[in-house]
Amino acid sequence: MQTITIAVVDASQEKRVEMERFLQQDKDKHAIEVLTDATVTTAGYNGVTERRLKSRSGLSFVENMVARIERMKPRILLVNIQVQQLFDDFCNLLSALRRQCPDTLVVLLIDEKTIEKKLLLNALASGARGFLDTKMVNTPGFSKMIKAVDQGEAWVSRKLLGEIMNKILLPYPMNTNEADFDSTR
Repeated sequence: MQTITIAVVDASQEKRVEMERFLQQDKDKHAIEVLTDATVTTAGYNGVTERRLKSRSGLSFVENMVARIERMKPRILLVNIQVQQLFDDFCNLLSALRRQCPDTLVVLLIDEKTIEKKLLLNALASGARGFLDTKMVNTPGFSKMIKAVDQGEAWVSRKLLGEIMNKILLPYPMNTNEADFDSTR
């Protein structure tokens, strides 16, 4: 079983570190490697050292996160969004990651009861590969989602998939005789 690299983004550094620790404790069960900002050195020093080579203190949230993800190069990026007011920043981050880190697949960790469908659709349009309710992180569904997204699948609810299909189909009424389903292309 191939290990899948994962990194975490959260507006709160404390929550990000907490999620990273949780994933590291559970990594054998999920065949993942959690990429973090700090590494523990064993050559005579038991402290934590930053892997960052230059300061990013003058950068915006989006620029800082893109620089971090470019350096880490995770296969899957878990973005924890619990505050709707920050959703625009996260959509900007998704768009920037899609351009600058196209090999990184982004999954949003959300509270499905509090996030509006419109915001989820905007996140998909900005580059998210899917969503997972935060309550599902410690379940077999988490491992299934990681494997599916790693293989290029989207991870969205069936209800949201219906909304996506409506957005695609409604603006383009088409006679089935006009549809071009030529499989030779």
